[in-house]
Amino acid sequence: MRRANVKGRYKQTKTKRSTREVELNSPAIRWLTAQRAFSVLLKTQSIEVASRDNNKSVSEAVRLVFLNCRSQLPHRSDNAVRGDFWRTHLKCAKVRYRGPNMARHTFISQLLTAGIAKEWIMRQVGCLSTKMIDDR
Repeated sequence: MRRANVKGRYKQTKTKRSTREVELNSPAIRWLTAQRAFSVLLKTQSIEVASRDNNKSVSEAVRLVFLNCRSQLPHRSDNAVRGDFWRTHLKCAKVRYRGPNMARHTFISQLLTAGIAKEWIMRQVGCLSTKMIDDR
């Protein structure tokens, strides 16, 4: 993870530690491989990515993977994904609203239940220590 779309602007990750490689499991790899058949057809776009301190920005050429399925355009911001996508899917599933961060906590909880080492989980989710995992 090298950048994020925050309030409609692309930015570097919040901290250097947040820039990390995430290990994917087999189902995720299969899904992304299938998605690539669609993504590879998309045009490369130039985006401006702000530095952590917002003092400068660099232009990057990217081919986005996840687009708004209705408009086929990039999601406007993290709030748009939360409102347009997340809330809609929770409602269709008849699940009361909970923030997307709860999925992160559920992921961590399931990994702990499966006996995965806290140190590995910490690297995957970008924690500085196992304290956050212990607290949640």
